[in-house]
Amino acid sequence: MTSMQKNIIYQGNSVISVETLPEYSHPVVIKKPSKSHPSQRSLRSLEKEYEMTRSLDAVEGVRKALGQQSIENQKALILEYIDGETDYTGWFKFPQKLYGRESELKELVGAFKSACWA
Repeated sequence: MTSMQKNIIYQGNSVISVETLPEYSHPVVIKKPSKSHPSQRSLRSLEKEYEMTRSLDAVEGVRKALGQQSIENQKALILEYIDGETDYTGWFKFPQKLYGRESELKELVGAFKSACWA
C-alpha cells in the first residue's frame, strides 16, 4: 500500500497522520498505535474509539469513521479529513463515562461549536 503522508502528530499512545491512500479519492486521517507492538489494552481502546465514532456518524461536527485496516502491519483507524478544519492540537479525549450517552455528547459538541464559531 502506497500513501502520501502530509502531517504526523504523536499523541500519547497514538500516531495521527493525514495521508492519501489509493482506495480513497481524498485525503484521510489515519490513527494507529505509536508502538510497533501495542498492548492489548491499546488495541481495545482503538477498537472502542472506532465503535464510538461509527455510532456518532450522524452527529454534525463529529469526524466520520471510514473504516479500519492494517497499515504497515498495525491496526489503524481511517477517519474523515476535513480540509481547513483539522486541528491536530485540539483532538478531544472523551472520558469513558460518555460512552452510550449520545444526547449528552451532542449537547457538548453543540456547546463547543457555539463557543468556537459564534
